Amino acid sequence: MSQRHCPKCGERFRVNVRTCPFDQTPLVEPPDPLIGRTIAGRYLIQERLGRGGMSNVYRARHQVIGRDVALKFLSPEFAQRERSRARFLREARATNQVKHEHIVQITDFGETEDKLVYMVMQYLQGQALAEAIAQGPLSVARALRIALQVAQGLAQAHELAVVHRDIKPHNMLILPET
Repeated sequence: MSQRHCPKCGERFRVNVRTCPFDQTPLVEPPDPLIGRTIAGRYLIQERLGRGGMSNVYRARHQVIGRDVALKFLSPEFAQRERSRARFLREARATNQVKHEHIVQITDFGETEDKLVYMVMQYLQGQALAEAIAQGPLSVARALRIALQVAQGLAQAHELAVVHRDIKPHNMLILPET
């Protein structure tokens, strides 16, 4: 389990504790060991974008072509399970089959020497649908536009027998309107 530590006294605590119970100092998370690491000899990890139940997503820079990408890593506890690893890589292969403007593109996937399983996706800047909903009600027109785009993307995936097993607002990204 991830822990936070007190920069003043050095004690470590579970992540749900926000301040040191001994000296009331705000706790800090340990530095992320993946930041600054290069994956597959070309993807330099720059920042963590998000954390989910089974994976973490980072922004990385492709060192050869100079483009930002999103790297999704299966969490280490799941990467140790062969079934979870196989499912993750199957997800990457299946998603890569779908070519649609409302489905993120997978450009690479693999495993590092130290058994980190990853997929490389196009990097998109936007807002999770869950965040947009948390800010208040969406207009009917905007909600319908979003629903139509989700339905179009899923229809394309289903035509190729690809089933998304975790459809939720946290997994949908709203790009800035052009």
